[in-house]
Amino acid sequence: MVYLGASGHPPFLPKYLETKEQAEQFIRQQSHLDGKFLKPGFIYSNHEKPWSVGLKPFVNLYNTVATPLIGLTKNTKLHCVTKNFDVDSAVHLDDVAYSAIIVAFDQIVSETVFFNKDMQSLR
Repeated sequence: MVYLGASGHPPFLPKYLETKEQAEQFIRQQSHLDGKFLKPGFIYSNHEKPWSVGLKPFVNLYNTVATPLIGLTKNTKLHCVTKNFDVDSAVHLDDVAYSAIIVAFDQIVSETVFFNKDMQSLR
């Protein structure tokens, strides 16, 4: 079974990720299922989500700049606010779809969790 989760949540919507993680835990508890979990960041596509293409460079720039800054606040009171702005980089819809097919049918793939870089490396 392939489950499409997320590597993070949209700003100020932590419940989005919490519910995806609850579903993932449920699948992991089912011993009869061989769960594979895709955890993409922001998914963009020229054809399926044309509006997303314009956001891709901003998401990637934001991720490059903000992620290290958010990490600096990890052990401070400020982190309860800054963690709401932690956004993963963008990944193309084709990479996610291709990865879903590969991990569902390729018996050689032994990993169970796939983030952006993992999905991009499967192509």
